[in-house]
Amino acid sequence: MPPTILRQSLLSRLARARGGSATVEFALGALPLVLTIMAVMEFSAVLFTQTVLEGAVRDASRFGVTGGDPTGSGRAARILEIVSDRSLGLVSLGPSAVTMKVYKSYADIGQPEPFVDQAPLNGRYDPGEMFGDRNGNGVWDDDMGTPGVGGPGEIAVYTIRADWPLLTGLLAPFFGRDRLQLTASMVVRNEPYDVP
Repeated sequence: MPPTILRQSLLSRLARARGGSATVEFALGALPLVLTIMAVMEFSAVLFTQTVLEGAVRDASRFGVTGGDPTGSGRAARILEIVSDRSLGLVSLGPSAVTMKVYKSYADIGQPEPFVDQAPLNGRYDPGEMFGDRNGNGVWDDDMGTPGVGGPGEIAVYTIRADWPLLTGLLAPFFGRDRLQLTASMVVRNEPYDVP
């Protein structure tokens, strides 16, 4: 049998054959399906952890506005304890993960301390320029908030920052790193409680 006829015969038999087609179709469809399921699970874990952190900072701020200290350990320590309890151990919260800052007004939140721009006039603070030290630490800060939980009627901002390691790494190319920084904040005005 000539080679061209043999090739045509093999190709026609291959075209008529149906055995194994389900296996090939499954192999082509399974990988995208599994990858999609893993990405959905990863994204769901990140959203769940973000929601837990937001609940933790909400509960901590609800306690903080009262000015109460039922345990005698201090309001700040109790607030950190509430955050730790409510975060369900999903993220490790180091000493710098929870910040509490106090402001005189809502307009001051996240604003730098005022300064007098001198030559060169560049619109940003340069060492040696005069500034208003709003938080009393003796240096110019790009956030005029004072660390602490605040007193009666003051505005407090509670913030949690935590690194979340991606479980599978499938989303890492979209975020450009293998860890996400999750942040949850709450702004409250402390109640006008009596200071003991």
